Amino acid sequence: MALKVNKLRLVKVGAKAHPRDRGDKYLPWLNLSGVWLKRAGFAIGDQLEITVSDGYLEIKNLTTDGDQRA
Repeated sequence: MALKVNKLRLVKVGAKAHPRDRGDKYLPWLNLSGVWLKRAGFAIGDQLEITVSDGYLEIKNLTTDGDQRA
């Protein structure tokens, strides 16, 4: 089953403990999981490229046809 293009997903930024990271006890943490990721073309072991800008993340799957999957 294919995922509808541009389907909105809402997630919440959590906290992850990092006691050794320059004094920051907690850092923002994002967990993405679900069948919707599989339906969107992501699989376990895929290599991803994440483009970061102010308030925006773009996630691109670099793995094509399974030939780069571990």
